Amino acid sequence: ALVLIFAALLAGCAARPETRLYLLSALAPDDSSAGGTGRSMVIGLGPVTLPDYLDRPQIVFRVSDNRLAAADTHRWAEPLAVNVVRVLAENLASQLHPSRILAYPWPRSEAPGYQVRVEVLRFDAGPDEAVHLIANWSVNGMEAAPRRADITVAAPAHDFEAMVRSESE
Repeated sequence: ALVLIFAALLAGCAARPETRLYLLSALAPDDSSAGGTGRSMVIGLGPVTLPDYLDRPQIVFRVSDNRLAAADTHRWAEPLAVNVVRVLAENLASQLHPSRILAYPWPRSEAPGYQVRVEVLRFDAGPDEAVHLIANWSVNGMEAAPRRADITVAAPAHDFEAMVRSESE
């Protein structure tokens, strides 16, 4: 019995795989848009929604068209929805140079001139060694119809750092 207890204690102290944390990153600033076309523009960002399957700390990837897996030791450093909004705000700021970007929900006293809404339908890596983003988006305050983004970026399979870098793109 003593040997079994000792073995159980050793098993509990065995080295666990290191958990790696990841964040999406904003695009590099676009020097060609440095003119500041939107200096007096206030942009409201949101709501931005993601599918429920992404609402977890683990990075989710597709094993096949109909099966997902969550990487236990590869996790988001913050909730993915929060990270996506922050990166979108940084990208809009660097590309459009508005005077201000407000995250949804904003106070009624600070109504933006334009509101960017985003509904992410898919955001994951697939077995085809690519990251897929499918999203519907619209801009209120402009006379433009809602649009759909369907973007695919190459990403090596099972290389989570490269996968997150491709997701950032």
